[in-house]
Amino acid sequence: MTLSTLWRRGITSIGALLLVATAGTAAAQPDDDRDRDDWRRDRDVREDRADFREDLRDVRRLERLVVQLDRAQDERDWREERRVRNRIRTLLRQEMRESRRDLREDLRDGRDSPQDRRRYARQIELMQRLREIQPGVRRGDRRALRAEDRLLAQFLRLVRQDARASGRELRDEYR
Repeated sequence: MTLSTLWRRGITSIGALLLVATAGTAAAQPDDDRDRDDWRRDRDVREDRADFREDLRDVRRLERLVVQLDRAQDERDWREERRVRNRIRTLLRQEMRESRRDLREDLRDGRDSPQDRRRYARQIELMQRLREIQPGVRRGDRRALRAEDRLLAQFLRLVRQDARASGRELRDEYR
């Protein structure tokens, strides 16, 4: 065997080895992409489920606060009533921030819907009306108190709708 024959066989062996290694790497690449996509999808599912659970928690929290407010009004416990009203206002502001964040994320991801935008616009409108009647509520004006009760009930209905919509989106998106 001459040196040139060995050289050719060595090159051929190395070439075959490189070909097999390259083909193996190329074949493994789609699995890596698939694994990455599965990981992202799983992460998105976990995040969406956590958001849904948080929406349900917000609904229950607001329902409890409204019941506490009614109880404080029935018992004429003005101090407790003021404390609960402040907690409700804090929760409503928090809910508005969450809605604004969710709407921005949906717009960025291309998942926004006209219903989401209408719900958010309605929340803004209710918050403005609640702010307008606050002086009357603080004075104890019966009409303002009744208007506040109606507005809180409407806001609670919107929060429930938002939670239901989140649940539907979760089911539809990840089937």
